[in-house]
Amino acid sequence: TSRYFTDRNVRPPLVYRTRHDERALDMVSAGVGATVMPHSYKNGIAAFVDLEGFTPTRQIGLFGPRHELPQTVGNIAEDFRGLVQDYFSGINYR
Repeated sequence: TSRYFTDRNVRPPLVYRTRHDERALDMVSAGVGATVMPHSYKNGIAAFVDLEGFTPTRQIGLFGPRHELPQTVGNIAEDFRGLVQDYFSGINYR
């Protein structure tokens, strides 16, 4: 994200940094901040503006136990993993 701005000689002042998307969105909604985040966070309060030449992306990860699960639980876990992979493959929130 910062490279997008520095490549365009824009350096917005940062007075607060958070790793929590909801907290950042709350600050923007209250009119005391700005952030870059995927359109999936649209809340009807904050304005979302596309940045030309910039598409925010997120990586998600799924993990499971190292030990073997009971068959029923293992089947459910595999079904869930398949659903998540299908849902997020090629998704575009524009």
